[in-house]
Amino acid sequence: MIKILIDYLGSFADLPGYIRLTEYITFRILMALVTGLTLNLILGHRIICFLHEKGLKDSSGDFTSINVYSKRGTPTAGGLMIILSASISVLLWCDLRNPNICVMLLGFVYLGFVGFLD
Repeated sequence: MIKILIDYLGSFADLPGYIRLTEYITFRILMALVTGLTLNLILGHRIICFLHEKGLKDSSGDFTSINVYSKRGTPTAGGLMIILSASISVLLWCDLRNPNICVMLLGFVYLGFVGFLD
């Protein structure tokens, strides 16, 4: 989205030189990484507390070879946090005009939904 916005603004006037950094895929990858990490650090605790309040806790079964009692009460569905932060980063920093990005994002969210249902 940022790439599309900067391309749109660049069609009207010359942009400062540092704005052209968004043309480089390496810069956008690094910024997406920083954005995803920041979102996880800011929202992670809130999401875990929300999941714990909603009762999405591990209710381990009885397995003989694994000590499952130490895991009892651990919030589950933490992948939701990863899917949200990665999807937001992709939506912000990727060139959404690329159909491969759209297919990848839809597949990522779909498989995350399947994992959530599982």
